[in-house]
Amino acid sequence: MMIPELQQLRSLLVPLVESFELDDPSMGIVAWTPVVGGTFVHPLTRQPISKLKIYAAGADKIKIIEPRFLYSLPALSILGLSNPSHLCYKIAKMLGETLGNLGKLRDEIASLGITLDLEHDILRLKGSAEIMNTRVQMVSRLPDSLVLTHLGTKALYHLDTRDRSLLLSHNAQNDLDELAKLVQQIITATEQQNSRPPSDNPQGKFTKGTSDVMILTDMVEEDSSQEPPIQHELSQQEHPQQEELAPLRVDYIFEMTGADTEIWAHGNRLRLKIPFNVVQGHYVFYLEQVHHKQFKGVLISPQGTRHPVDVDFTSIMDIKEVFDRIMLM
Repeated sequence: MMIPELQQLRSLLVPLVESFELDDPSMGIVAWTPVVGGTFVHPLTRQPISKLKIYAAGADKIKIIEPRFLYSLPALSILGLSNPSHLCYKIAKMLGETLGNLGKLRDEIASLGITLDLEHDILRLKGSAEIMNTRVQMVSRLPDSLVLTHLGTKALYHLDTRDRSLLLSHNAQNDLDELAKLVQQIITATEQQNSRPPSDNPQGKFTKGTSDVMILTDMVEEDSSQEPPIQHELSQQEHPQQEELAPLRVDYIFEMTGADTEIWAHGNRLRLKIPFNVVQGHYVFYLEQVHHKQFKGVLISPQGTRHPVDVDFTSIMDIKEVFDRIMLM
């Protein structure tokens, strides 16, 4: 059955794209549009970008998947656009406005005595400051907020993003006071957590129902030049009955991981294969669902090194944050 909103969007996309990678309004729409009327340059490699990969994000909106730095832009309405140059102009205008707003946000945060630098490839501010005698690492992205990522060397990714975020009030002294309170709250909560008796299932051990992830991790070949035979091999395994999990929307998964993600189901659980290209080379995440928005698995480096991965999508901005965390360990 076709989704009316996607059918409507497809008709708007026809004059704007050169090809459809996924052209099925009952499942989703992914397309390529040429860069016309100007040039987009990758902020890290400085290479010109000849086309953009986009996907359907509503009845009249699209989201950019590639290149990565444009993926950070919000969904974009294409109503009234009649050729690719119009779309590229609108994207360039949105990019300029976003960079300008990030610059204003960086200046405002600087008034707190906190210096954040722009991460050009993901359009995000990142830095650290001394708060409550603790080195606090943080990121900021529009709308105007600070999200804490580390206190000292302790990562905070296990906390929901809302529990480690500060919405700026645009009053420097008030924001500094509230930031200090937030840091103290997290310190107190951490101390209380550490004072509890140890769990029978210490972090890092796989829980009942996650045996598939262990198999998935063990079956990945050390030689990353070979495609890991994960789908075929796992289909041969016997698995216990697993609890029913609430469904996840495909557009939500793409939002968090990128539309190159391959999604398949095994029993009641989702499995994700997430290609991740950076300057250092081609990485791949292999993840399996263990709870509604929690996944476990492995990240494979270009050299075949395996890094265990534990992802809670409620506490991260996107999969890039997980990659950064692993590479900083």
